[in-house]
Amino acid sequence: MTGFRTRPGGPALLTGVLLLWGCAGTGPAPIEGGPAGGGLAERSRIVILHDNDTHLHDNHRAETLAFIEGMRSRGVPVFLLSAGDIVVRHETGWPEGAGVEWYRERGLEMFARMNEFGYDLAVPGNHELFVHGTATREILESARFPMVAANIRIDTHALPRFAPYHVLETDDGRSLAVLGLSVINFEPHEGLEELDYGETVGQYLHLADEHDAMILLTHIGIRYEIELANRFPQLAAVIGGHTHTPLTEAIRVNGVLVAQTGGQSHREPDPEAGVLLGVVVLEFEGNELVDRCGWVLRIGPEGARPAGTYSGAGLGWEAEVPSC
Repeated sequence: MTGFRTRPGGPALLTGVLLLWGCAGTGPAPIEGGPAGGGLAERSRIVILHDNDTHLHDNHRAETLAFIEGMRSRGVPVFLLSAGDIVVRHETGWPEGAGVEWYRERGLEMFARMNEFGYDLAVPGNHELFVHGTATREILESARFPMVAANIRIDTHALPRFAPYHVLETDDGRSLAVLGLSVINFEPHEGLEELDYGETVGQYLHLADEHDAMILLTHIGIRYEIELANRFPQLAAVIGGHTHTPLTEAIRVNGVLVAQTGGQSHREPDPEAGVLLGVVVLEFEGNELVDRCGWVLRIGPEGARPAGTYSGAGLGWEAEVPSC
């Protein structure tokens, strides 16, 4: 099977946050619209903006859209990805007295927001794989962007079928292969099956050789994201979700960048909570991926600010943090 192809969106106004500095050990490299560094090898960059576990949160829409459009105006390829759990499947997480019609309307509103923002790609989370009558399929089919899940086997009309991967292309000819993985953490409906993560990645590992970089877009949780990074050093990055892990600075595991924003609560939504948006930068020299780094921004009425500094204390692992 082959993936879909897409190209990044057009320019818009620039916000005041400078993000496109060089990655660890390089200092700022010269790029259009960015800071200049003397005597450094010219590098090209791809920027991936990502979120996960948004759970019907639509806070600070104007500020978030202005930031995304500002990034797209920088003259550098920018892609916008979701690592799943866009809706809330638990009825206990819905307002008192709300039913499936409320879920349908709010889900459609959330996907309309994503269409407006120009998302390039998403992986379905476990909340998108749970079937509420015909509403779930209607919500998912409203997306004007592809959804990928290589390890989810669907043999039911209650859900659309997902492509295993998607190829993102830049105007200058670079290509990123993005493979999707998701989780079913409930008693699966008839015709819905989850396949092994590692075996699935192994089947598609040829994408790493066929494209400039291979990325996993996952909704499986930090434990498995780290396991896959350790097992498959051919990957450029794992951009994940599901466990709401606040990797305010991306970590490097076996040379693979692992990124997750933390996400929003689906049980006690905060209408004032800042929007968490991850930034991953891939740097190339010629045909070689030479560096990668990432961090998380919190967007609110004051604009975009760093979400914090990564600390592995209490998380059960230690990993290198690439400085950007």
